Amino acid sequence: MKKTYCAVLLFITVLAGQNVAGAAPSPETRCSALLTVQLDGVKIHSATLQAAGQKVPGSSMPPLGEGLPPIPDVSGLPEFCRVNASAHPEPG
Repeated sequence: MKKTYCAVLLFITVLAGQNVAGAAPSPETRCSALLTVQLDGVKIHSATLQAAGQKVPGSSMPPLGEGLPPIPDVSGLPEFCRVNASAHPEPG
């Protein structure tokens, strides 16, 4: 019983020490870590941190019909991780 208590106490102390002493990963680190995610039928090509408020590259669209204005770029979003991936749900 005493050994179990000591082992649990040590485990909790180590976890607490990691949370206090270790810094949380930066947003860039967390975003780039998405490149290592393995999903069946999915290939992740890039994962880049998009700064808050900036225009999102490639988000503009041509007009949806004759006489309509083009759709403007998306902007004003909070910081996010932009992932470029392709999905191939079926073999081939």
